[in-house]
Amino acid sequence: EHFEIIKENDYQYLRYMKPIKIGAACLKCHGNEEKISAEVKGLITKRYPDDMAVGYKNGDLRGAVSIKKLIKKL
Repeated sequence: EHFEIIKENDYQYLRYMKPIKIGAACLKCHGNEEKISAEVKGLITKRYPDDMAVGYKNGDLRGAVSIKKLIKKL
C-alpha cells in the first residue's frame, strides 16, 4: 500500500494505491494453463477471445487500485 500528498497545478490531492495480488481463487482462471479446466478454458475463449492473462502464481501482482482525492485548492 502507498499513499502520498501530491500537488498538481493549483490543487493538493491525496493519492492512495493498493496492489491487487493473485489469490488462490484467481488461479482457477489465471493460473498455470495446464491446470485450468477445459470448461473454464472454453468459457474464457468464448467470452474473452484475446485474453492472455494466464500463468500467474499465488501472490503475483495483477494490478492496482488507485484513488486520487482532492484535498484543497492552493
